[in-house]
Amino acid sequence: MYAHTAWKEPAVLVITILVTEFIYAMPQLVHHGFPARIIKEVLTDTLIMSLACIPGWYLHFRIFKNANWQKRILLHVFTAAVYYGVWLLGYLFYNSFMNLPVMTASQVLQNLWHNILFYVQGFSFLHLFHYFRQREEQVVREKELRRIAYETEIAGLKAQIQPHFLFNTLNSISGSVPAQQEFTRELIARLADIFRYALMASQEDRVPLKQEVDFIRTYLSLEQHRFGERLQVVIHMEEGMEDVMVPTLLFQPLIENALKHGIEPSVEGGVIVLSLTRHAQKLLIRVSNTGLVRNKDLNLMFNTRGVGLRNIQMRLRKLYNENLEVSRTEDCLHFSFHIPIHTKMPARAYSVTAAPAVSFNAMSPVFTNNGM
Repeated sequence: MYAHTAWKEPAVLVITILVTEFIYAMPQLVHHGFPARIIKEVLTDTLIMSLACIPGWYLHFRIFKNANWQKRILLHVFTAAVYYGVWLLGYLFYNSFMNLPVMTASQVLQNLWHNILFYVQGFSFLHLFHYFRQREEQVVREKELRRIAYETEIAGLKAQIQPHFLFNTLNSISGSVPAQQEFTRELIARLADIFRYALMASQEDRVPLKQEVDFIRTYLSLEQHRFGERLQVVIHMEEGMEDVMVPTLLFQPLIENALKHGIEPSVEGGVIVLSLTRHAQKLLIRVSNTGLVRNKDLNLMFNTRGVGLRNIQMRLRKLYNENLEVSRTEDCLHFSFHIPIHTKMPARAYSVTAAPAVSFNAMSPVFTNNGM
């Protein structure tokens, strides 16, 4: 949504400057009968002012768009000076091109307050526009989330009997396995835990990060018995992140994507790394994998790899207005995203028995040069 409306910000700024210019010039226009000379001066000044505003617009609404108001005010002091400097350079070039006299020092000082006033008015309207547009997008996101939550609730009620039946049946099967086959009973119990967690995930919006990681460990322990030595896993969770609340099953599709498109097609297999760290007051979740890393357009992955990646992208945008970022190094594919750090505990907790850590072989040297 944001990309489709980004052009509106410069348009609002230009229109604001143009309207303000005509308002200030209106007495002269009316008095002289709207001469072409004054209209030309207004349009020329609007053009030069608009060009001078580009650095400020880019810094405030692209580079530092998430800065707080205190930093914004300090940044405006800098960008206002840049704006006036660019404006002076613009008129220096224009006057030279049109063979007009160069502005004197007194004219430079006289035009300073005039331009600062236009700068304040233009960016004030732009900040208001940006604020109301964000509010509008938030309302749309909340409406979409309510619709998704309602549909998910209905689907969960319809499908609730199936998970209960599955993990109860699996537990019954586990109980009938001879004691000599304890390893088989353990695998069946882990599979039952996965179904139980999936049922819980349909009823809870968020869980502590530790629960989600325990679920991923259990899920990967089963997959590792399928792939054997072809699959190696590294999970790193920064200390103190255990109680951060995360949406249920948010990054499991990334693990599944790494298995399906990276590990499974590769004869040698590969390594999956799940990294959970604090970054800029947010939780940075990063899933990387070696194996088969195809050299193709990364953007096509969201169109050709099923609904998993698109589902994560949609959830991130609706919940946090964040994007799922994808990058590639020589032998590794990386997916990452940020979410706010909240540690409020849910009304009820649920735990999945994590698979023994011994089943995960650390291969971190593979990623030493990739910033992991």
